[in-house]
Amino acid sequence: MKPNLDTKTINVHVLLFASFGDFLSANKLDIDIEQNSTIKDLQEVLLKKCSPSKKWNKPLLYAVNQTFATLDVKLNHGDEVVFMPFVSGG
Repeated sequence: MKPNLDTKTINVHVLLFASFGDFLSANKLDIDIEQNSTIKDLQEVLLKKCSPSKKWNKPLLYAVNQTFATLDVKLNHGDEVVFMPFVSGG
């Protein structure tokens, strides 16, 4: 899929793992966002899809195209973006 140059949006593939996927009631999504958006912008779009009464307050890890990333990374059309909570175990 090519970026829509008329509306200046891109499409990204989003994978949601563990409790964050449960929180958003999805494990994968294709989302259209504005060009030059960051992971932080995408996260805000995702959280706006929830009821205002639901709040996510746990830390997350992020990856873009299978490489760990930070919230300020700019996204490109077709990127695969992963959101996953920290896990622990013994």
